[in-house]
Parts: sequence; C-alpha cells; structure tokens
Amino acid sequence: MAHSVSQSVVVPLVLWGKSSPTHSVSLILVSRNHSTIVTGTSQGQICLWDFDLSSLEAKPKCLMLGHTAAITCLVRGSVNVDLTNVISASANGEMCSWDLVTGQCLESVKLPYVHTYIQAHHVSSGDYIRLFCIGKYSDILIMDPMTLEISATLTSRYHTDWYSAIHVLKPARRPDDVVLAVTIRGVVRVWTLGGHELKNNETVTENESKQVDCINPVSMTCCVYNQRTVLLVSAQCWQIYDAGDFSLLSSNPAKDGEQWMGGDFIASDRVIIWSSKGRTFMFKLPTNCIVENKNFHNKATDGELPFSLLHPWNPIYRAFVSASSIPLLHGFSRRQSFRLVNC
Repeated sequence: MAHSVSQSVVVPLVLWGKSSPTHSVSLILVSRNHSTIVTGTSQGQICLWDFDLSSLEAKPKCLMLGHTAAITCLVRGSVNVDLTNVISASANGEMCSWDLVTGQCLESVKLPYVHTYIQAHHVSSGDYIRLFCIGKYSDILIMDPMTLEISATLTSRYHTDWYSAIHVLKPARRPDDVVLAVTIRGVVRVWTLGGHELKNNETVTENESKQVDCINPVSMTCCVYNQRTVLLVSAQCWQIYDAGDFSLLSSNPAKDGEQWMGGDFIASDRVIIWSSKGRTFMFKLPTNCIVENKNFHNKATDGELPFSLLHPWNPIYRAFVSASSIPLLHGFSRRQSFRLVNC
C-alpha cells in the first residue's frame, strides 16, 4: 500500500564555512546530576553540552539559535530532575523556552523588560514552577515558564531602584513562599506569598524593608541548612546577616586585586565564595554567624577563617586567567556533593 508523503515538514539546517561561530560564554547552567551544561553567549547563541564527570570533558551536543542579543539569563523551566526544559532571556528583552531533548524553541516573546537574573522556584501551593525575575526595571516580575506571561508583580510602597539580587525560599514550617530581594542601593525587601497571588495576576507590596550596608550586591543566598542566615555578596565584600531582623553578623573584604562574583553555603558554618580571577575560597564562619552555636548573634570574638583555596588545575587555563582582563563566569550546582564550573 502506498504511503502519502507530507509536504509540510520543514527541517531547519544551519551551515558555516571553515570557521565555526564564535562562542563567547556569558552564562552557565549546570544540571543537578552534573551531566549536562548549558551555555549562553554574548552573540545570542545557546549551546547544550554533555559533561563527563569521570574525565571532566564537555562535548557540544546542540547549538540553539533564537536570540538576537547577548544572553543574560538561563534557568530551568520544569520540575523534572533532569534538565529537559530551559528558559533564556537576552539583553533586548527577548525570552525563549527550549526543549533540550529536541533543541526546539517552544515559546518566544519580546518584552519591554530586560532581565538580569531569574530564579525558578517550585511554589509551595502547587506542583508547578514560577520564574522570579529582576532586571533593569523597578519591580519583581513573576512569570509562567510555559506561556512566558506575567502572573504576578511584586512592588514596593516606596520609591525603589532596580533589584540586583533575589532569593526565594520555602519556610520549613509554613505553607507559603518568602521572597528576599535587595536593590542596587542596598535596601532589602521581604514579601510573603500564600499562592493565590501567583494565579490571579496580582500586584503585591512588601511586608517589610530595611537598609543594609551593601551597595550593588551581585548575589543573595539564604542558608538552606537553617533558613536563618543570609549571605550577601558584592564585588568589594561578602557579608552574613540574620534573616530575622537583617542585622549584620560578619563582613569580609575582597582579596587584593580580586572582585567577588558570588557565593553559597556549603554547610551551616561554611561558605564558598568565587572571584573574578577564577579562584574559589572556602571560609569557616565565626561563631556568632552559626545558628547552632551559643554565641550566635553576639558580638564576634573570632574572625572568618579561610580553610581552602581552589585554583584552576590546567596550567594553560591558569596562564589565560592571569593574562585576561575579562572576569570569569561560574556555574554552581548542588546535589550531595557540589560542583563549580569555571568558564
């Protein structure tokens, strides 16, 4: 029996000459099982890599074209453990949703907002993800990763600047979500979301706010082990705050000739901080920053203690770092052990 052949199938094909396209990485996303890396570039390309943990080698798998400006955000778009769906944003307001199995662009929009950071959060009120976006605008946008539509807006009662860092968490003993965000001038704001706000396109004002001594922070992280301490990182210093009243517990300047690029907790009493030179520092926190210690929140009697310094292992790579004036990018992944990928 003869089979009919569809005339509507279109297979996209991209060709280039002797030189492959440039791939100046601007962002890195690492999967939870460390087997997949996604990179965004300043040319607007997105590349999917297979990563072998045993050999520490990455092999390109798929090059995805859909943006016309530099990639500014990459974030997972589903609740699946495997990295099967990614949301990307670029410097001209474009957003795309990608299927990493087929390399297909599932959805694309162009918004009047330029995102600089997006956190994907599995909300407490349901089995779905929402995107919490900050950028070159004065509010926090909450978006649906499937439709790329705005589902809620977090705003302030007072005049606000752009937000430079955000962290969304689930309190251990409460059925809601808490949003912490800090502006470029160092004003911390807190919102509590019960779930209905995320479905009804509501505008929500903050529950509380406080000025802290940190200008242009690059990252904000609440400790997952106790949900009581917060790590705030700027280029000049990293600081530990009490999440209860945002009082400063410890402040530590950057090393000579380096700028901090970000950080995270690896234990309730230890943090990892990475710099623009590709070096990673691990610090043991002073006792007044450790919730389990009797000296918590008291005046510090001891200082932070660096107990490890990690360098890029490859000599050629280290020589490049020494000669380069471009800050290195870092991707951090936590699953049992942690991985830090430099690029």
